[in-house]
Amino acid sequence: MLRQNLDVMHIEKHILVAEIGTLADIEGCSTKDTLKARLDLQKLGIRKDLHPCKEGNKYVYRLACYSLSKEEKFSLWKFFKGVKMPDGYASNRKRCIQDNEFNISCLKTHDCHVIFQQLLPHS
Repeated sequence: MLRQNLDVMHIEKHILVAEIGTLADIEGCSTKDTLKARLDLQKLGIRKDLHPCKEGNKYVYRLACYSLSKEEKFSLWKFFKGVKMPDGYASNRKRCIQDNEFNISCLKTHDCHVIFQQLLPHS
């Protein structure tokens, strides 16, 4: 009897969306660079450059060193859209990746697998 069955490609999709969301600071995407994470860093007393500052009723924090600039985001999106794949190997990424929004919606698990395993190591 199989107690748990983990789908590796599904896990890769969640990791890729979180990774790209964090690097590109995509709004509405699951990112790991949140206010709670920054407050945890402050509570632990580490990475002082990432601690949030309270201004009035709001917290304000700087972009991290791993965050991509607008030009770097555009370059990454251009790379993802420009890679040629054999017919039937991956879906059409041009319809999934919009330039003006820097969004990665509509990607299937196999597309995320291809990006994660074959494209990111070479970018």
